[in-house]
Amino acid sequence: MQGLPVPSAPEKDQLLMIGRRHIRSNNSWMHNSQRLIKGKGRFTAIVHPQDAQRLGVEEGADVTISGSAGSITLPASISDDIMPGVISVPHGWGHDRDGVQLEIARSTQGCSVNDVIGTERVEAVTAMAQLNGIPVTLAPAICP
Repeated sequence: MQGLPVPSAPEKDQLLMIGRRHIRSNNSWMHNSQRLIKGKGRFTAIVHPQDAQRLGVEEGADVTISGSAGSITLPASISDDIMPGVISVPHGWGHDRDGVQLEIARSTQGCSVNDVIGTERVEAVTAMAQLNGIPVTLAPAICP
């Protein structure tokens, strides 16, 4: 297909952000069930230990992920279940926006990855929004 932009590779100081799902959190509709959202928080950024050490990120501490459209802040979960250079953030969160009528979901933590991704990245073959492999920066959150 001609005319579609080819996503650029990440810069040296960037990580690639990918999404993930949880068995009790498929997309966003399951966030409005108290039975499904109870328990340990699942809205975390999974970071490889090498990246965490290099960037000064500690387990459970808030981190800020920034991309072309903006940034979000969420707790870090350090794990070698993910490759170095990759960060995983679950999608389908961020229910505290005006007009959202899901009362239980509005009370949950979480931000929308759309606030980081922007609209300019599309898959070259399908012309669909690119939701994985997004170049981002990661830093410990600055507390006011």
